[in-house]
Amino acid sequence: MKHDLKPLIRFMEHLPRNGDVELTTLKCHLLIEELLNKIISKNAASPKYIGQADLRFIQKMYLARAFAKTGIEPWVWGAIKKLNKI
Repeated sequence: MKHDLKPLIRFMEHLPRNGDVELTTLKCHLLIEELLNKIISKNAASPKYIGQADLRFIQKMYLARAFAKTGIEPWVWGAIKKLNKI
């Protein structure tokens, strides 16, 4: 099975190298939210209305999980949920 490495490369490009935990956490949150938005938009019949829904991060996570392929490991969703709690 082929994996798209673009999101991983994007993460590596945007994460700070100075070890700042708060900045790293915030950037991870934003980058994950970007991926959640892509999953949701890709599966929406009319993606232009997604932004108007003013969804919170956790709502996006559950909506993306509903749309995502079953090949995503369950621990990933748990990790995303924990990231949001931080």
